[in-house]
Amino acid sequence: MQTEILPEEALQELATLQMQAPGMHATLARAQFKSSLGKFPEEMFRKFDPEPFAAASLGQCIGP
Repeated sequence: MQTEILPEEALQELATLQMQAPGMHATLARAQFKSSLGKFPEEMFRKFDPEPFAAASLGQCIGP
């Protein structure tokens, strides 16, 4: 998060909301995977578990 832009109170509230965000539905995840890579995950991997076990921010992957 860009900590220099928002006041501390707003950053704390956003951090709380971020931790409470639900995982992406498996149907949407499969569709996004196929859209991005051209195949469904189970076509590329031996095993695909649709239940999320962790989360990441796509914003962390995008550089300047």
